[in-house]
Formats: sequence, structure tokens, C-alpha cells
Amino acid sequence: MNQLEFFASCVAGLEPLLADELRTFGIKRVRPLSGGVSFFCDEADLLYAGVYDINWENTVDPSASMAVRAHGTNSQLRNTRFTMLRVKDAVVDRLRDKTGTRPNIDSSTPQAVIDVRVHDRRATISLDFSGESLSHRGYLADSDSEDTALSTTLAAGMLAAAGWDDLAKQGAAFIDSVCGEGVLLTEAASIACDMAPGLLRERWGFFGSASFDSDAWSDLVAEADDRFEAGVARVLSVDPSTLAATARPDFSRVRFVGASASSPMITRARNHIRNSGLRQVASVELGD
Repeated sequence: MNQLEFFASCVAGLEPLLADELRTFGIKRVRPLSGGVSFFCDEADLLYAGVYDINWENTVDPSASMAVRAHGTNSQLRNTRFTMLRVKDAVVDRLRDKTGTRPNIDSSTPQAVIDVRVHDRRATISLDFSGESLSHRGYLADSDSEDTALSTTLAAGMLAAAGWDDLAKQGAAFIDSVCGEGVLLTEAASIACDMAPGLLRERWGFFGSASFDSDAWSDLVAEADDRFEAGVARVLSVDPSTLAATARPDFSRVRFVGASASSPMITRARNHIRNSGLRQVASVELGD
């Protein structure tokens, strides 16, 4: 791997101290000169040093579990796993040095996800505030495929393109005669009832942020709950205090209907509707 030569200038007399600091970044070929320090490193060393220099102690909660996701390659950073490990080492070392705490690494359900994207000789480092993809709606079951999760995004996009939000506010009904797993129907009913897309999610990427305010977040979730409850009541034209989450749909009031010729599909569609809290306003029935 080709190495690059650099020169870091400093005040005369401080060259040995600067050399020592560079060595803490894992740079081994360091040579103090008059007025600065000459050193050699490859892009992996530069990546580590640049990431270490970020003020992670004020960005990530040191007690949060952490994971790193890497994307992209270049001529020297050819393996995303290697890139991920160098970034992880830099963040962990910085937090340990500054706070005395080493964060736990959890690749499956981390509280903080650091995203690194390499393009040419530039690496963009971000803290992922979403965490899991927004397409993974809370009403989906563990048995649902990735294709089903992706279909929630496509459904939401179709409804946005059709101007469904405005139509729903005007009292429009929605019928999907080939509803499949009921994703489009569930998304349509959710929008009509003013349900926040991530209302049912239990984890977000910003939970691991050092600035995360759990009290403020609880207030926002409570506000979203109230809006959803009011939206359901508005669609049904009833008093919100009379709503019962487990109530069966009132077919004299239901405005959102799906049909399918497949019993297994009907079951999955009904489960999605039930999991989303929309059982009272949406129905899926057997059709030819």
C-alpha cells in the first residue's frame, strides 16, 4: 500500500510533543524536524486520525451500545469491514480516553449507529438518527420479509403522488380490490387517521445521541398518540372517549376496504391492520 508523506508545522521547541501526539494516532514513521514533524501514513491512518479528532464525547452517549456501518471503497480502503473496524477503533479510543468509558459494540440492536461513506479520497462520517430503515414499520411482524418492508415505502410514495392526504381530509374512501398483504391499505388508513409513520417503533438511532432528551421525546410521542386517536375518531365521526382499540370495524362507518382471494393473504393483511391500531377503520374481506 502506497504511503503519503506529510509535514505538520508547530511552534519551535514543540516538535517532540507533536511527534508523540502523532504516534498516539497509530502513526509509526514520525520524524521531528525544525519547526514541525514529518510523518508517513496511508489512508487508513488518516481515517483513524480524522475520526479520532471528532468530539465524540459530546456526540454519542458513552453508555450507549454502538455499531459502525461502512459503505464505499477506494484504491486504499478496499474492504468495508476494514474501514468499519478502523472507524470503530477511533471512536472507542476517543471515548475511552476522554470519558474513561468504553462503549459496548452491538451489531444487531445498537443504540447509536455511526455511518461512514467512502468516495474517492473523502470519508463522510455521520450519526444515523434513524437507526433501522424507516420502511420497517411498527405494524410489520418478525415473519414479514424485507420485500414487505420495502413495499411500505412504495405504498407511501404512491399515496403521496396521488394526493391521498388531501383526499382523505375531504372524506374520500379507499378500496384496494387486490390488497395482497394489505400494506397499501394500511398506509392509506394510517395517513387518513394522522398516524405518525414511526409511532409504533421502539428504537431510534438518536436514542444513543449525547443530546437525546428522553422527557422531550416522551412528550412528542404522547402528542402523536393524541393526534392518532383524534384522527381515528374523526374518520369514524365519533367522540374520541368512546374509542376502544380492540373494537371490531363498524361496517356502516368503515371507509378503507381491501379484498383478496387468498385466505393466508387476508390473515396477514388483517394482522397488519390490527397491529397498527386501525382495526376499527379498515377491513379486509374475501373477494373473487
